[in-house]
Amino acid sequence: MKLSTPFYLLLTLVIFYSSPLLSKEQSKEQSNVITIVAAEDNLPFSFNLPDGTPSGLYIEFWELWSKINNIPIRFVVVPFRESLALIKQKNTLHVGLFKNKAREQWADFSLPIHNVKTGIIYNRSINKNAKLKELHDVIISTQNHSFQESYLKKHFPGIGLTTFEILDEGIEQLLTNDVQAVVAELPNAFAQIAKKGLSGVFTISDEVIASNNVFALIAKGQPELLAKVNTGIENIPVNQIIELEKKWLPTLKPFFETASTNPHLTESEKQWLSQNNSFSLGTDSAFPPFEFNDQQGVHSGISADYMQYAKQQLGINLTLRLGGSWGEAFEEFKRGNIDVMSAIFYTKERAEYIRFTEPYFEISLVIVSKKNAFYAESLSSLRHRRLGLIEGYVYNELITRDYPNINIVDVISVEDGLKKLQSGEIDAFVDSIAAINYEINKNKINDLIITSFTPYTLELSMAVRKGLEPLIPILNKTFAAMNEKKRSAIANNWLSVHVQSGTKLSTILFWALPIISLLILIILIFFRMNKRLKTEIDARVENEGKRILAQKDLAVQKNAMDEHSLVFVTDTKGVITYANDKFCAISGYRREELIGENHRILNAKNQSKDYWLNIYLAVSNGAFWHDEVRIKAKGDQLYWLDTTIVPLYDNYNKFNGNTYISTDITHQKETIIRLAQAKKQADVANESKTNFLANMSHEIRTPMNGVIGMINLLLDTPLNQEQQDFAKTVKSSAESLLGVINDILDYSKVEAGMLALEPLEFDLELLLHELASSLAFQAHDKGLELIFPANIIPTQSFIADSGRIRQILNNLVGNAIKFTEQGEVSVYCKVQEQTEQRTTLLFEISDSGIGLTKQQKNKLFERFSQADGSTTRKYGGTGLGLSISKQLVELMDGEIGMKSVESEGSIFWFTLNIANAKNTPPKKFYNNLQNKKILVVDDNLTNRTLLGLLLTKWQVEHTLVDNGHKALENLAEAAIQGYPYHIAILDMQMPEMDGFQLAAKIKDGSRLFANTCLMMLTSQGQRGDAEKLKTAGFNGYLNKPIDQSVLYNTLMTIADVNSPEQSLVTAHSARKLPQFKARVLVVEDNAVNQKVAQGLLKKFGVQVDLAANGEEALSSLNHLPFDLVLMDCQMPVMDGYEATQRIRLPQSNVLNRKIPIIAMTANSMQGDREKCLAAGMDDFISKPVNPSKLQEALTRWLSEHESSIT
Repeated sequence: MKLSTPFYLLLTLVIFYSSPLLSKEQSKEQSNVITIVAAEDNLPFSFNLPDGTPSGLYIEFWELWSKINNIPIRFVVVPFRESLALIKQKNTLHVGLFKNKAREQWADFSLPIHNVKTGIIYNRSINKNAKLKELHDVIISTQNHSFQESYLKKHFPGIGLTTFEILDEGIEQLLTNDVQAVVAELPNAFAQIAKKGLSGVFTISDEVIASNNVFALIAKGQPELLAKVNTGIENIPVNQIIELEKKWLPTLKPFFETASTNPHLTESEKQWLSQNNSFSLGTDSAFPPFEFNDQQGVHSGISADYMQYAKQQLGINLTLRLGGSWGEAFEEFKRGNIDVMSAIFYTKERAEYIRFTEPYFEISLVIVSKKNAFYAESLSSLRHRRLGLIEGYVYNELITRDYPNINIVDVISVEDGLKKLQSGEIDAFVDSIAAINYEINKNKINDLIITSFTPYTLELSMAVRKGLEPLIPILNKTFAAMNEKKRSAIANNWLSVHVQSGTKLSTILFWALPIISLLILIILIFFRMNKRLKTEIDARVENEGKRILAQKDLAVQKNAMDEHSLVFVTDTKGVITYANDKFCAISGYRREELIGENHRILNAKNQSKDYWLNIYLAVSNGAFWHDEVRIKAKGDQLYWLDTTIVPLYDNYNKFNGNTYISTDITHQKETIIRLAQAKKQADVANESKTNFLANMSHEIRTPMNGVIGMINLLLDTPLNQEQQDFAKTVKSSAESLLGVINDILDYSKVEAGMLALEPLEFDLELLLHELASSLAFQAHDKGLELIFPANIIPTQSFIADSGRIRQILNNLVGNAIKFTEQGEVSVYCKVQEQTEQRTTLLFEISDSGIGLTKQQKNKLFERFSQADGSTTRKYGGTGLGLSISKQLVELMDGEIGMKSVESEGSIFWFTLNIANAKNTPPKKFYNNLQNKKILVVDDNLTNRTLLGLLLTKWQVEHTLVDNGHKALENLAEAAIQGYPYHIAILDMQMPEMDGFQLAAKIKDGSRLFANTCLMMLTSQGQRGDAEKLKTAGFNGYLNKPIDQSVLYNTLMTIADVNSPEQSLVTAHSARKLPQFKARVLVVEDNAVNQKVAQGLLKKFGVQVDLAANGEEALSSLNHLPFDLVLMDCQMPVMDGYEATQRIRLPQSNVLNRKIPIIAMTANSMQGDREKCLAAGMDDFISKPVNPSKLQEALTRWLSEHESSIT
């Protein structure tokens, strides 16, 4: 009785709250119905039949929309004026109206559903051909509040205008001559006039006032409704809409068209479709959910939707073959009596005689078994069992072939197969998971289960008969263009679970809620009664479980520690109470000797008392402690232990002692000590090697600087031909010797691990030109054509180790020249990849030399490796160049490789990934040659191509020829046409007619070629060439390889030559050395190097003072004003580092503590540059001094400097 009061109270509340649920549910169902408002008497679009049933084109359009999209609707047909007011309600739309600005203020418009033309109906008094703008003295009537009314008021304000509510009134006005014309929608007007039998009474004007699309109107603020309406319109098959239009407006062209608008089709495919647009279609009437005939006999399912999509997109007619099974349809298809099969599985066997489209759907096959009966876990488990398969389907053939021991039972359909499985006629059934789920849900089957997937996944395609092959790519493109939204909509429509409608939610709640509430109340009472008892039991169980687990954990931990660690235990006073076997073994004590002793018996006495005190304080406060400890064993042997001390507590959480868990690390500690000693010895050895290499580098480079520097100065003095040859030979030999020395030193750096890069900003074009100039003599001496570079190179600056890039190129180009006896060596430099920060450069060195065999290629980049013994003797070399080059390329994040054909030549290539220099835009060539015309005569294709590329880049009109005869023909033809060449660039060495001979013939025709300037390209200039060339009539000459900037400057200078007295233009005159008004102090202890520096600096117009050591330098700087100091680093008395540091001191007595100081040193080891900069120097030049590097440094520090010379 105690439960009765709350029970009935709860029941009353449930009934009270559930009663409105029913009304809410009913309200919700009603709210899902869309109200569609239409204007009455709007023939043929919307009107009521005598029995009150709505009818008309627009009424049937929305009925079709409702059916296709499964959305409930209701029609409200009212007068036009009232219809506008009704659509402002929620979930309501107008059947169809025109769009105008007034309506756009409060309504949204759907996709267009129709188009209506507005025209004029006259009485007989007005000519049919009269135009609206000509009607001045007549009265015109139109519908009140309509589009036509606003249109006439806006565009024809001068006409007499009156209105009517419905068109019947307007027709009456015409009959009574109250008005002379009516403006209305023509289909409505035709229908109303015909209805009254007045078709011959009025005149219809030929003039169309307006042609307007018709839209559904929805009050603003309902985006979900608008989206639903538009999606529904898109879902309606176009051919069904056209049928409606033809039914109601048979004389008018339909608004919707079925012609293919697929943009993916070719014109020929569209043409084929226009001639072949009707096909018979074979289907399966019992293969749900893929295709089947519904209760009304309509072709339905996934395949049916795809066929409908194809019909809409292509404008084709697919006529269903009615009656019969799929097997019968397939036989008719094979005989050619059916054009298209809508759904057919692809197999290799069928593909031999059937033409398939691409698959548009995949199907997975599954096994179905009966609950509480045989469980088929796989097809293999069905051996000698009965398996149901649909007769004639392809997987019937596949399973019969692959599983011959299964007893196959043919069934008619999925539904038939499942029924036979339920009745026990078969043990299992196989079909697609989609079809099985569809039937199970439809027929509410609950005694069958899907037990496993089969290994078969089948592809559903269409097939076309022989003779219709052009249709296959058309269908493929159509389905491929179908968007994912459409595919998903089709799949979700047929593959989702179908739930049958049953008891309403309100009824369920009415009966279920009181029962559930009562059960909850009983549960709460029992829960409350048992809560305390359960809590007590749980606590006891938990404590007992913890105790048992703790005992187990302790046992496991103890066994694990005893097995793998050294363990002993002490009490609170440090007395040992336990020691395991491993600890006894390493300590040398027996267990009975240890127990009872204080742990200090093991103290190795290598730690202070404070160390042990800190340990005690840590563990006694409950903290763990870990460190490496050294102990003394019984025989005074010392061991290192990696030890963790864990404090122990009793059941009352009182500190009870410590457990020491250790690992013997004695061997590791001794190994670490030995390694540290070995490292120390290695560091000493490496330091000695580094010092040796640094001294060797300095001692070798110092005299080499003198040799090469003096030779350079000597070559700038007047020498006869023989003396020049001697001097160049000495220079070449000295540079070769320096190259060998550099290779050896670099190899030593590689071995010592000290080969490193020094990235600095550099000019790529200048670097390539300098290197080409240094190798030109070597190529010329062998009679080779050196084209370096052989393409237009990037004219910008980069940040990298330019010295190492020069070294790589020198090795590879030098090898190409060395191993080439005739022909040419070409060097290409290209940008392979570039970002804002970095550039990958690709270098290629091509030669026509001896090439390499496969065996030689395999060992090419190994140290001390050359092609073979004979090449070593014939060509010389250390065999280190390529190996070092490979190391350098890899340091610069690049790759190196080669391609070679024996006896034909080789191409060596490498890439470098280097940084772009900031604020250094590429060099610009101004189009001052743009109006010039240039002829290039060169027999070498590579050289000719390069010149052509350069002239194209500079926007110069030019012609390229390969011999003197063609050159003369071009010169003569251009002169006769009145557009002669301004400049002719001639190669000196050409077959049949060389450059001098060609120049002589050109000068013989002086009348024709009087204004053509001549420029000579020569592989190697000789002293006296300038005078000889000037006598021969040349205006300039350049040595190969061509410096692109110098070539441009030379052409610019020649193009400005106005008289034959002009001096000959050369590389030197095109690129003059800069002159600096400055005083420079050279601090150098070597007398030869003093002379070299002095000679080089005088070329730049610099006043030079000398000092033999740092002390003398300080003295000079204390008394004389200088603009710059060139400082050697290794000198007696005081070296360059100390001298620089003293100059920079605040208390220094020098006149200018901030004077630029440039290191000029033979030290070239890693860190030398950093050491100089750390000492206070500003820049760095290595010996032997490169004149161009010296020029760059002087330009950097003296260009904007105010000279101390007055």
